[in-house]
Amino acid sequence: EEEEEGEEPEQGEPTSLEQESRAFLSKSLPDLLGNAHPGIRASAAGLWACVHRREVLEQLVVGQRLETARGLPSGFWRWRVLSNLYPFLGAALVDVPKTSFEFAG
Repeated sequence: EEEEEGEEPEQGEPTSLEQESRAFLSKSLPDLLGNAHPGIRASAAGLWACVHRREVLEQLVVGQRLETARGLPSGFWRWRVLSNLYPFLGAALVDVPKTSFEFAG
């Protein structure tokens, strides 16, 4: 049954916009994340990260912990690991000298 323009949905019942958003996030976004074009994948990863901020922050915290506790070079986790999952994190990599990621020893 279609909602009429201006008609309020019943309490607890998802609106058509909510239903469309859920469908996009569960079906279309995963397809975009697997797209052959790197630009489309990068944009889809950015959108996924916006929707899943907590997971991205948790992964950044893990990297910070690895740097502190295990001697991982500063920025390595973010720029060399997570930037492959979330290309937008690597956007500033151009300004970071590659030697700053080398392991001592």
